[in-house]
Amino acid sequence: MIYIILILYIIFLSVFFNSNLCRIKKEKKVIYFYNSVFFFLAIIMGLRSESVGVDTKYYKLIFDQVANTSFFDLLHGYFYNSIEIGYVLLMKLLSCLINNYYFFQIVISFLFCYQVKKFLINNSNYPLLGVLIFVGSGMYLNGFNVTRQMIAAVLLANAWNYLIDSNLEKCFLNFIFAISFHFTSIIFLLFCFIYKFSKKKNNIKKIIPFVFVGAINYQILLNAISLIITHYHNYMKNAKVTQTASGVIITWAIILIIALYIVYIRKNSNRLNDSYAIFSIFYVLSNFIGLQYNYFERIGLYFLPFTIILFECVSAGFKNRNLKFIYNFFVGFSFMVYFLLSALTSQQYSYLFFWQ
Repeated sequence: MIYIILILYIIFLSVFFNSNLCRIKKEKKVIYFYNSVFFFLAIIMGLRSESVGVDTKYYKLIFDQVANTSFFDLLHGYFYNSIEIGYVLLMKLLSCLINNYYFFQIVISFLFCYQVKKFLINNSNYPLLGVLIFVGSGMYLNGFNVTRQMIAAVLLANAWNYLIDSNLEKCFLNFIFAISFHFTSIIFLLFCFIYKFSKKKNNIKKIIPFVFVGAINYQILLNAISLIITHYHNYMKNAKVTQTASGVIITWAIILIIALYIVYIRKNSNRLNDSYAIFSIFYVLSNFIGLQYNYFERIGLYFLPFTIILFECVSAGFKNRNLKFIYNFFVGFSFMVYFLLSALTSQQYSYLFFWQ
């Protein structure tokens, strides 16, 4: 029920802020919309019971251990119980304020939602569409499970914004924070390579075939990653659990078609759109490899935020306002339905508040 209320609330806010009933200045309406939406999203995420989300119980257990461990012992190594030191220290610092896991959960939920809001404000031209894709693409629900990696993913997404704005200091800080939450954030170096390589449109065209070849020969790639990042060697080795893609493979196909269209066919594309396109291709191919190595799909989470903007790139290409509206409605409605089906039919997302 809470998920249906969430969707109705988002739609209501969009209608309200676009109506004459709202007396707020036009330029401030988008900020008020985002603030209202992401506050509610953070509340739902933060007040959930430990039974909501596969990893929530595990995070609660780790928090209790960290709260009763000294700073000296925590700083003994980069990893504490397989969790990076940045996330562990945040747990410890917050436990010193209020030694309660759900206080920590509320704080990190607001941190996650704030970072997503910041990314959408800087990149999305269609607030309602951007929010519905965020909720329906799995980003929000993944925040219930792989919380620290999702925070790392949006930190890197915002680091990308700083990179293209030539704000290298903030870019570097976001990267350091992200890598202290999840070491796989080192993949941001690939973002930097793409940024440097994408100065000429033809460069992106040249690199995409090599990306597909790499995906086909993914076993070599996995071995290389496990050698470079030794902490995840067993993680990769034991992760060969074949999965089925079910209906989501249609979404992957659509993302691939849009990305290839933007790079190879669309005439008025630009460097940023090309970058979003290749990031989206990385997302799809990471999930493709994840069908055999299910944990490898988590690498794709770092590219997931950019798929939101990819769908918007198509909308921006429509000169006819009616076609633009039909496209936005169809995409937004599809992601809304997908979110409700995912949330309401999966036992792991059966919602309870932490006091229930």
